[in-house]
Amino acid sequence: SQMVIELTSLAGVMAREYARRAGESETVSQALFEMELPRSAGDALPETTPGALLALADRLDLLVGLFGIGATPTGSSDPFGLRRAALGVVNILRSFPVLRDITALQRVRRIVPTGTVSSYHPDKLSEPTEVALHDALRKVSAVVEENSTLGEFADAANALTNPINAFFDGVLVMADDPEVRNTRLGLLASICELAGTVIDWQALGTAGR
Repeated sequence: SQMVIELTSLAGVMAREYARRAGESETVSQALFEMELPRSAGDALPETTPGALLALADRLDLLVGLFGIGATPTGSSDPFGLRRAALGVVNILRSFPVLRDITALQRVRRIVPTGTVSSYHPDKLSEPTEVALHDALRKVSAVVEENSTLGEFADAANALTNPINAFFDGVLVMADDPEVRNTRLGLLASICELAGTVIDWQALGTAGR
């Protein structure tokens, strides 16, 4: 850490080397290096999903924390590099569109009350968008395994993104009819349960709620 203080350009580089020497996997070591990317406009972006997630978490933590205490940039001053951090977030998300797909899953989780049973009767689905979401969930469930990595899950779950958004645009989840409401919530809860095999919802809780 003292070396990084003296030579800030080594941030990430030293993290990777220390991780390797500590016996961490190459995946972890590379993610720690990529957490610092991009360092400036035009710099290289993270190439791996773990690295991109760490880079996003680091920048979002910086932005939320400093905006929270009122340390916002002014027209002439940005001592904490918040504009650079925000630009980094935008560029990383552009480079990794599957991370935005995770946002669709968080949208599902936000509306499902705690304790909702993750089951439903498909024959109770009648609206086109809810039937389409059921079909998409069935297909994704068939290829997602318990030991799937985040990257593998994100690739498969990409097929859920458009059906989820169309579902919310096309139906009222909290319908007046209890049977309709419970069926739709059960469908959404089933999606949460599937995602929960890979995504740590508790770790994402603050961002999701």
